[in-house]
Amino acid sequence: YESQFDNLGFERSSAGWEVVVGATVDLGGITQLEGFGGFRAQDYRDARLGNIRGAMFGLSGTWNPYQPLYIKPFVRRTIEETNFGGFSGYWSTVLGVNVDYRFRPNVRVNAGAAYGFDDYRLNNAVPGTSARNDRVLVLEIGVQYRPTENFFVGPTYQYTNRDSNVAG
Repeated sequence: YESQFDNLGFERSSAGWEVVVGATVDLGGITQLEGFGGFRAQDYRDARLGNIRGAMFGLSGTWNPYQPLYIKPFVRRTIEETNFGGFSGYWSTVLGVNVDYRFRPNVRVNAGAAYGFDDYRLNNAVPGTSARNDRVLVLEIGVQYRPTENFFVGPTYQYTNRDSNVAG
């Protein structure tokens, strides 16, 4: 962090590590599965924030029932850092699906929906901080023009709604 302390006086700098393994399995060309699992540890300089550690995992799939259509469901649980006062990080669990339709070889229409649960951890009792749980809904739709495989332009609309048990 550029500043040693945040606005509430917490020193957010940390050191961490993670070990993750994953695999991809092709089930005959129409369906593909990818998964990962691992462990993450993040240790903060400010003892009031404590440390956050634990298992992470994810599973995603690609289903291609019709040549230009790709349906990609996913679930993942990871540990994320935050700068919300009194919290070192949170467990993020997200379920969702993305749909990609190749209207033409260089024109794609895509849409997605995801619902997430963010469980903020109180590792140490920071005075005045209550437990926080957020629910996040993300809906997205867009069109992409791809003059090359690695470059695209086009509009995307994204709607995001966060519902929290903490005011503000």
